[in-house]
Amino acid sequence: MRTNKWMPRVSILLYCLHIGLLMTILALSGCGSGDGGAGGSEVPNISVTASASNTTAGGLSVYLAATTNIAGNIDWTLNGPGRLDATAGSAVNYWPPSASDLTEDATASVSANILSASASLDITVTGSSTMQWNHTQIVGANLDKVAYGEGKYVLLDKEGSLYVGDGKNWSQPIKLNIQTPTSVTFGSVTFGNGRFVLVGYTFLSGKVFSSADGTNWQDVTPSQASGIPPLAALVFANGSFTAVGRNGCTLVSIDGISWTDVTVPGAGAEPRYDNTWAGSNTFVTLSGANGKLFVGGVMIPPLTHGLGLPGPPWRVNVFSSPDAGRTWTYITPDYSKSCYPGGLLVVGGTQIVAAGYCNGSTLVSSSDGVNWSPPTSVGKQAQPLMSCVDTITGQLNNNFSSFAYGGGRFAAIACGHLLSSVNGTDWGIADGTVRDSASLKLQNVIYTGDHFVAVGGPDILISI
Repeated sequence: MRTNKWMPRVSILLYCLHIGLLMTILALSGCGSGDGGAGGSEVPNISVTASASNTTAGGLSVYLAATTNIAGNIDWTLNGPGRLDATAGSAVNYWPPSASDLTEDATASVSANILSASASLDITVTGSSTMQWNHTQIVGANLDKVAYGEGKYVLLDKEGSLYVGDGKNWSQPIKLNIQTPTSVTFGSVTFGNGRFVLVGYTFLSGKVFSSADGTNWQDVTPSQASGIPPLAALVFANGSFTAVGRNGCTLVSIDGISWTDVTVPGAGAEPRYDNTWAGSNTFVTLSGANGKLFVGGVMIPPLTHGLGLPGPPWRVNVFSSPDAGRTWTYITPDYSKSCYPGGLLVVGGTQIVAAGYCNGSTLVSSSDGVNWSPPTSVGKQAQPLMSCVDTITGQLNNNFSSFAYGGGRFAAIACGHLLSSVNGTDWGIADGTVRDSASLKLQNVIYTGDHFVAVGGPDILISI
């Protein structure tokens, strides 16, 4: 028999076709080594990048993009405050909550997901109340008032001395050189028209001091036959100084040296800015909106319960002046409402913020000085500070010790710590980098024109 020389070649060819067909079937059925084949053979993975790692409440959005090695839908989720402008796609924008919705710091965690793969990225959201500070101390000092002018700070010490400095370096304690048998109890200090002015009292007599440099002071107390009652508060506004004190005493000055008594006389039985009510406490003055000054104070009724202490205040005086304290208008509050102010106040824009009562002590706000409301929201860290109150007298003149407004922000000191709000109704803790200090006992906060300054005990905080 003759052998066909082509048979071996055909057999080899058929064998190769068979093997190729088998490999194709295995590949189509998903079998194989998985080393780079398409159609789902890869293990899915995903990563996320962001345009920023932080933002602020009411601030700019953050752009997030996802990168993955497989085709398919990417889903996005958010854990924390704020919102995403989409829930699917290769990229989304994270929008932080409004300033009123977030007063204190929080973290927003954004996740991108595809099949079994997931990647997350945290965004730090700074609350609208949070402030950062440069923190210095004067060891051994007991500070409770501050003024600022022409690059210089003047700090008053409860022990009767003062310090002058640039915010970092401070002088040795300075004592006022006055002809008096008793030391001066400081009430307030401020700066205007190139001079620092300080008011207070010795025993039961009001005192006024003036200084061009904060170091050398002269007694400029006006001479009056009836004397000057103790002075507690001082403000520079509308080109002149206004000082107020007990019994409604009101003094004004252009240069901080020569003073005029413009005390409003009492009239009738209505609560007045004077001594017609027994036991009236010290009033506090702060500058307000549209060039107006506002005075607020608690009028304590005469002693009635036999315990030797006044009961809770049920009349609060709030007055406004359009002409630097020369004339005053009494703002009649609606005492039928459950909320009313309790003394210290500050005005920012059209909003008045004060220490007050709403079935318990708190901060209150008003747009007209008549109708008052409690805070809309309070951050968790700030909540314990909102009810600071002297339960013996019912007054808020110790624990709510100071208010300030500037740069679109309210600041209030309660129980030695700072609270802050961008609208006067939503509040949070403000003392940022020093909020964990157990010894922090702030007393006074001011706004200098471009930053806040707070002092208390040995601490000086200057906002960054």
